[in-house]
Amino acid sequence: MLSAENLFRDYQRLSEALGVSDYSARIIHYTSMRNLERILETGELWFGCLVDMNDTSECQHFIRALQTRMPASLESRLPLLPTILATLGSSVRGNTFASSWCEYHDDQPDGRLSMWRLYAEDAAGVGIVVDSSQFQPSSITAENLNFNVHTSNITYLKEDEVIGHAVESLDAIDRANLDFHPQAHSLAAAMMLLSKATCVKHQGYSEEQEIRFLHSGWIPGISGPSNMRRSAETGRTYFGLPLLDFPSANFDLRPASILKRIVIGPKSGREERAETVRQLLNAHNLAGVEVIVSDIPYR
Repeated sequence: MLSAENLFRDYQRLSEALGVSDYSARIIHYTSMRNLERILETGELWFGCLVDMNDTSECQHFIRALQTRMPASLESRLPLLPTILATLGSSVRGNTFASSWCEYHDDQPDGRLSMWRLYAEDAAGVGIVVDSSQFQPSSITAENLNFNVHTSNITYLKEDEVIGHAVESLDAIDRANLDFHPQAHSLAAAMMLLSKATCVKHQGYSEEQEIRFLHSGWIPGISGPSNMRRSAETGRTYFGLPLLDFPSANFDLRPASILKRIVIGPKSGREERAETVRQLLNAHNLAGVEVIVSDIPYR
């Protein structure tokens, strides 16, 4: 078994080979007023299962392209890949839970209308803005590498671009010179390639600029879903991430530490909703969190 130090060295090598980069210093989650209230009341952020996401091709977009378009050259490099795709593909989709956020920049404080309309009650909801510095790839340490949640930028591809992306990723895995026994390298590379299915979406969603928080429980013998919650409203199953301080992992997820701003959706009645949010924040000792109203003209 690899030590934490060796695992972290492999993570650094792989990140460098793959060209993994940081994202915006702040990120935004478009949601409903009720969901903001639930987050503050329960002290948890709920992640939805990928099978329940708006994109009906979640994971399948990447896996299907690999299965139907895989060239002989790729299969010869990874002879285990077809079997892994066939046996674990559905498990990845059904046992990966995600919380979707978007890049957010202070010079564009109002958010994006398309996101308001799709994910925040037709612009009557809120945008939760948090400091993302401790989640950035460059901030990951040996202490929190094995934390049960990680973040990733989403890559947006057409189906005919998937194979090229897979080959580039495999080349990067080879360049990383990871500390695997030669006999295990093919299996590890195939599993890493499969894991990319959770971070690839159809190009039609590219305007989202999504940053995804992921909890994965699909790797046999290694991981499994925990902290499961069932919504009485939707009947769906969620993963609940406690918004606590985790000193052993160098993660402080308390709202008082990471919550920086609430943006009020631009639909009519925004000033009244802003006052409701201020009262909600005050009730949870978060009076220092900034509340602004989106100035996008919208009825």
